[in-house]
Amino acid sequence: RGVCSKGADGNLTGVVERTAISYAPNGDIVFTDENGIEQTLDPMTPVSMNLWGFTPDYFDYSEREFRTFLVLHSARDRHSHPFRRSHRQSA
Repeated sequence: RGVCSKGADGNLTGVVERTAISYAPNGDIVFTDENGIEQTLDPMTPVSMNLWGFTPDYFDYSEREFRTFLVLHSARDRHSHPFRRSHRQSA
């Protein structure tokens, strides 16, 4: 699981991957940290739980579709893309 941390404004500030999360005999949710020390997680800790389950043919499909997307959108949006505009303004 990706154990998330957030700022006072509620926005994500970090994600730390934790493995072997389990229940302790007393019911606490625990994991072993990088120093070998068992740590307890609050049950309300926000986590990121990604699941990737693609067959190999998905990658051919996604590459083809992404190339099509770039052809259709890159020339038209080259000068109006919000990220590019905000990136130039902040530089």
